[in-house]
Amino acid sequence: MTRNATNTITPPYVRFNPHRCKACWVCLDACPAGAIGKISFLWHRHAVLAKPSACTGCLRCVRACPAKAFSPITTKP
Repeated sequence: MTRNATNTITPPYVRFNPHRCKACWVCLDACPAGAIGKISFLWHRHAVLAKPSACTGCLRCVRACPAKAFSPITTKP
């Protein structure tokens, strides 16, 4: 686990860009580990890695997201 520029924990398998998220919530159903949550507050509507330590690296979120908000991490920082 690493911390990114916004001081949030990033799992070693995927990156999430909340600016690309369209709040369709498809990723929530795709994640078998329940690592993804959602923020639905006024103008802030997007997915969030709620439990990054639960991420197993299955990359189902990457395949399921139509907005390409999730991307696989292929190199170590």
